[in-house]
Amino acid sequence: MTQETITLTPRQQQRAQVLTRFQHGALDAEAAAQLLGVSIRHVHRLRAAVQKRGLAALAHGNCGRESEKRLAATQRTRILTLARTTYAGW
Repeated sequence: MTQETITLTPRQQQRAQVLTRFQHGALDAEAAAQLLGVSIRHVHRLRAAVQKRGLAALAHGNCGRESEKRLAATQRTRILTLARTTYAGW
């Protein structure tokens, strides 16, 4: 099993705390939904996702990935070089 570091934003950390309290029975679904500002159905969906994938389920799926639109390093270097030399001052 591989372990990866998950960085959660403060909002995601608050979601994790509320969902943990909900899972342990300290909160009911309605109270958890009210605290999170979502529907009761969504609270149940979040709980199921956390049970299945852990706290990583609260992080966005594209977190840690490079953009599809990112230029290749060689192309980026060439553009920066031209901007600093040939096209400097334009």
